[in-house]
Amino acid sequence: MGRDQVMELVFGNSCRPFDILGRHMVKGGQVISAYHPDAVSMEVIDEQGRHHPMDQIERQPVFAAYFAKEKAFEYQIRMDFADGNSYISPDPYCFPGRISKKEEKEFLDGRWADAYHKLGCHPCKCKGVEGMYFAVWAPYARRVSVVGDFNFWNGMIYPMQRLDQSGIFELFIPGITRGQYYKFEIKNAQGEVFQCSDPYAVITEGHENGASRIYDMSLFHWTDREWMAARDVSRIRKEPVSFCEFMFSELDYPEEYVRETVLGAGFSHIIMANLRTHSGHTLENRENKSHDISDQKGKTGRKISFFEPLYTTNTPDRMRGFINRCHGQNISVALEITPDYFERGQASLLSVDTCPSWECSQESLEEWRKRRVSFCFNRKPEFRNYILTNLLFWIREYHVDAVVFRGMSKVILGNEGRFGDVENRGSEKDTELLLAYHSFLQELVKELREEEQNLLFVGEELPGLAFLEKASELTWNYTVYENLDAYLNTAQDRRAGEFYRLSLPQMRRDMRTSILRLNENWDKERSRYPVDNLETIDYDILTDKKMSLGFMIGMPGKKSWVLHGFHRPFHQRYLEDLLDLYRSFPALHSYEPDRDSLEWINCSDAQKGVLSFIRWAPDMEKNLLFICNFSKESRDGCRIGVPGPGVYELVNSSDFIEYGGQGRSISQKITADAVGRDLRTWSISVEIPPQSTLIFCFGDVRTGSEPDPKNE
Repeated sequence: MGRDQVMELVFGNSCRPFDILGRHMVKGGQVISAYHPDAVSMEVIDEQGRHHPMDQIERQPVFAAYFAKEKAFEYQIRMDFADGNSYISPDPYCFPGRISKKEEKEFLDGRWADAYHKLGCHPCKCKGVEGMYFAVWAPYARRVSVVGDFNFWNGMIYPMQRLDQSGIFELFIPGITRGQYYKFEIKNAQGEVFQCSDPYAVITEGHENGASRIYDMSLFHWTDREWMAARDVSRIRKEPVSFCEFMFSELDYPEEYVRETVLGAGFSHIIMANLRTHSGHTLENRENKSHDISDQKGKTGRKISFFEPLYTTNTPDRMRGFINRCHGQNISVALEITPDYFERGQASLLSVDTCPSWECSQESLEEWRKRRVSFCFNRKPEFRNYILTNLLFWIREYHVDAVVFRGMSKVILGNEGRFGDVENRGSEKDTELLLAYHSFLQELVKELREEEQNLLFVGEELPGLAFLEKASELTWNYTVYENLDAYLNTAQDRRAGEFYRLSLPQMRRDMRTSILRLNENWDKERSRYPVDNLETIDYDILTDKKMSLGFMIGMPGKKSWVLHGFHRPFHQRYLEDLLDLYRSFPALHSYEPDRDSLEWINCSDAQKGVLSFIRWAPDMEKNLLFICNFSKESRDGCRIGVPGPGVYELVNSSDFIEYGGQGRSISQKITADAVGRDLRTWSISVEIPPQSTLIFCFGDVRTGSEPDPKNE
């Protein structure tokens, strides 16, 4: 034992304590050494219970004993302190590491998918001894120690061993139990000492200390085996899929209430935001985009780990129990991935990286920060590995059924609002950013797809990320809602010039694999109106929203809803009835590659503001006719062209009294007349209330059969 090694250990500068501590086989025997900054004497207790005094080294609290035994034996260390107390425990430095050279290499290449199984803190048994295994990546640290309430938060007691290749530090500490709190104490190259939470922690302390909590994820019992085995994304295009998005503040509701609300409305999927993004700000600071993702806090005010859902108020098992019960009620759970998600992961990983030299110019770094996107995914394979293992963690440990990518336009679009896609070649910064993000997401999706073939991917329509759209079963489509919103926000006397917006998105692409958002965040909806009391909002505005819902439910594509977007019972009932129609009628949800399910009747009557279209069923039975009146005037005796003779039966109207409408008289069954209209031989005469959507059901016009709108 060299003097320099001893002094390095005593002064807290050792990154390889195993070089002098623990058991070392020497010629003719073995040496056992131990260290504790407050010990005055130590003894080795062998497997027969015999005590062997240890010698003090260099007058420091480092002790060693020589044994003329060439065979290793089990032992414990007894430490005596100046206050008369003593402590007996197994030697942490006699247990081998758990990370192999192969895993180190995979980590450096960004391909170690199972990293979360070892990095962080994990209960385990080593050589028959119960304890906790700790590992953390801190490549620029001079020394890393485990501190917690089990060692009085003293960073000199448990220094960790640095691995040769990766910059990972590891240590197994016997005797530590579940529920205790811990941190990593890091000493950087400049000699500064600080403590940080575990980047892989699954739960953190609710106090200002922000310590990580030791937790065993293997104790939870899942009961959704049949659900997991039956998942099949190949059926997703022919089934009615509807997403319910939780707002951050609404997660204060009891879990039972949330599930009952989702079940009552008939949603098939829940989107649980992994962090607060679009809904994490109050109405007052909604426009302030300068919030600090690195200081992300949940609703309890405490700092949240990257591996911990923001909305949990107890333990990870509460969240997993919620998902388990959702699966028992045939509700899928989706995880939302946004640019803030990557930035939060970067901030968490940088908390232990004491010298982040990313080899990135300051100018480029500032540009990436303006776009609010993490920049190190293009520079550090370890960060790629961190994101990959985090997503696999949610898939494996939380049984999420879908990954929803959203908000990537924030990354691709610069401050000037222009695309820097590969084909059009914007500035060099745009191209660099896009290529890096493209490569990163492509590798990520490939790895996740290999992990779980039946994982549902929801992508975005971006010119530079076409692969994400192709790799996804569904894609977000915001243009329908945005065009509808722009039309409704136009003054009545100028709406005729904007009427084309209502049909334009459907003219440009096949929307059957799109997801249409039916409403906006409630704070954003309310902010458009100059009132705070919902009861005083003008009746016409609310009627507009119901009419819009009917129009949107008729558009091709899956549906998405921000939970409690309307805070009135009749809006909730109207939504539930529309979703029931969406599920009951294959014309609204069934996807056939060689069949166009939407046919326009009239999408150009801008003066009257009346739009009509047909949704065809695969078997040509139970077809639906949608008539939308966007004006504030009633259209009495309005003739609408229809595809053929027969009876057209009203199945839903946004003006029904049960939806808060006036219940104006509308014929429940209308027989088509041989009167030409809208370039068709047949038509019906219908009274259309102002700002309303009417939905009629009709049968196969080729045979003249009558419709049967009831869901068998």
